[in-house]
Amino acid sequence: RAPAQAAPAPAVPAAVGTRRLSKSGKDKLKRFVAKARSLEELAEVEAALDGGPLSERLAARLQLGEADFEERAVAAVPAAPAVPAAPVAPEPLPAGDAPLAAMALTASGLEKVRRGIESATSESVLAVLDQALLSGDIATLRAMLKLQPEDLQLGLEEESDDEEDALTEASSGTDEGSETDAEDEYDPFATEPADDYDPFATEPAPSADASAAEPARTTKRPRRARAVAPAEGALGALQGAYDGGSSGSESGSEESGAATGSKKRRKPEPEKKTLAWPVAWAWLMSRTTRHADFRAPQLANDSIYAAAPEADDDREGAMAVALATSLVYAGESSSGYDPKHLARIALVDNHGEVLLDLLVKPRLPLLDCRTHLTGLTREMLEGPRAVDLGEACKRLLHLLRPETLLVGYRLNSDLEALKLFHRPLIDVALLFEVESRKQHQHHPLRWMAEQLLHEVVDEEGPHDALETARLIMRLAKHEAAKPAATPAFAPRPESGKELQVRHIPREWGDKAAAYVSCLSPGASQSLTVKWLLNETDPTDWRGEATLTFPSSRLRDDAFAAATALTDVHVAWQDAPGAPPLGAFLTEQSLIEAFSSFGMVVAARIPRKPLTREPQSFAFVSYLAKEDAQRVASKPEVEVEITPTWKLPLRPRLAKFGHTTDKRLPVRADPTSKEEFAPYDWVHLCKR
Repeated sequence: RAPAQAAPAPAVPAAVGTRRLSKSGKDKLKRFVAKARSLEELAEVEAALDGGPLSERLAARLQLGEADFEERAVAAVPAAPAVPAAPVAPEPLPAGDAPLAAMALTASGLEKVRRGIESATSESVLAVLDQALLSGDIATLRAMLKLQPEDLQLGLEEESDDEEDALTEASSGTDEGSETDAEDEYDPFATEPADDYDPFATEPAPSADASAAEPARTTKRPRRARAVAPAEGALGALQGAYDGGSSGSESGSEESGAATGSKKRRKPEPEKKTLAWPVAWAWLMSRTTRHADFRAPQLANDSIYAAAPEADDDREGAMAVALATSLVYAGESSSGYDPKHLARIALVDNHGEVLLDLLVKPRLPLLDCRTHLTGLTREMLEGPRAVDLGEACKRLLHLLRPETLLVGYRLNSDLEALKLFHRPLIDVALLFEVESRKQHQHHPLRWMAEQLLHEVVDEEGPHDALETARLIMRLAKHEAAKPAATPAFAPRPESGKELQVRHIPREWGDKAAAYVSCLSPGASQSLTVKWLLNETDPTDWRGEATLTFPSSRLRDDAFAAATALTDVHVAWQDAPGAPPLGAFLTEQSLIEAFSSFGMVVAARIPRKPLTREPQSFAFVSYLAKEDAQRVASKPEVEVEITPTWKLPLRPRLAKFGHTTDKRLPVRADPTSKEEFAPYDWVHLCKR
């Protein structure tokens, strides 16, 4: 038929129905759809696409010229699907220099990432893109950046048979031969394991006969789930026209082939998928990652991670290992301070056998070994048994595989100290809930062992990393063998006869034990003060001790007689998706803002016990109750965050507290007789 005439349009090239659009032609189609002002205009484009080949009417409507078509022609009948050529593997990226997802992209894929970042229209889009890059979420990147098979490394391309079939059926406008995608993925976390499930039973390897009967499965490329389902109907064809690299001529060709009697290709049988771990352990991993206090590790430039074994490496990796570390305080003013400096690594398998137990030499000047907590001394860490951090990490990674389940207690601190990026994680601190109205609580490891394993561990002794790792593994095995999650249980009960004193000033020195005893005269006079370097101030040493009373009544009387500071509560609202304001506020800025109303002895911003993230409230403690009441009557108090940013806070008297713990005002120098001598405080807790 004669092409449609339009005065300003160029002459329509010949045989447009058998030719493919070039990049400029696809751009014209895309611009036309984007600028369409009515459904009638879109309907004309859809009708042309529904007709199969690209019509001359549509070519004239889009003002397509010879330059808008590729030179090669497409046959009118469908040809046998060509075997895709294996893309040239790009030069591998150095470990740690790129996000996880970048390692799965070719040069063209990385270029699309760069263009996507440059063209992002909002911070939320950048945040989603950044998270997908860090976590290796190829499906999200494919949906956002419209990645093609050539943009992915070999073995990661998505087979496109389903999309081609859907596009053909949408273009033909018929329901004949409709075939739904029946590839339902198995969700191992939807149900809990059965009562008779063996948590360590693994799936038997396929027999030689079964392998011979299905040779195609050994060479078939793994399938990946489709990231975004294409639109249905003619709009689906329209989307594929400028997103999928097709002008509609392919679908028209397949329709013509179907009209001549050629059979539609059948989709291959989906390959059966198996878990890398027993389902009970996968269930524990799911419970960990779905917990509100779980924070996925982030891949940084200096991160280390387990690599897939070499082809000639026939060693069998452990299915699950338990990790425990010991951390010390090290640093100096020129290099910075590290209160979580790695000093020991312990690793055991699921039978409790030792895989690794290493002392690590400090990389900075050693300030505090925290011997009463770690059991480590300066002589041990500087002795001949200690190894360099690089050697320790190398030996650790030699024992790990990417699919190895890493089990630990409060794993965040271990992973941060090691700078280890690992995905399959089980944190036993997140598996056992605390029966309490307070949020973000977790049980001490030794209390969980006593309650669940009926093992009594000396609470006062140091935490040996190797014994801790074994205890962690026994707790994980105990939970994996259960048919249902362990119900929440109560925290450790009070002894009834003890008060714990924390935050003892270093200025008290050798007389600290005597000064602490004066706080509660009825307590035993035999006590030991243990000193720790303040994590937020490397010049501030603080002590802690335990007061023991003959009876619960005497302890409660001593606690009630202690005069506490008066707390003022202030709160703020953290914006969703933004860093918490508590990360910018400081205790010193709170003290400076509220000191104009009276003497402020202390200010504190509570943190979540597991993640150490600041919460959205704070307490300001006044020496005099009258000063606290006066500031509580104010509508707001401004606290300076930066010279140009002041945050208004609504103060009010704290309604709760002082039932199990108090903060007491004390003189920094008890011997001073000056009226305005500086005050400090100690924390008194029932235990």
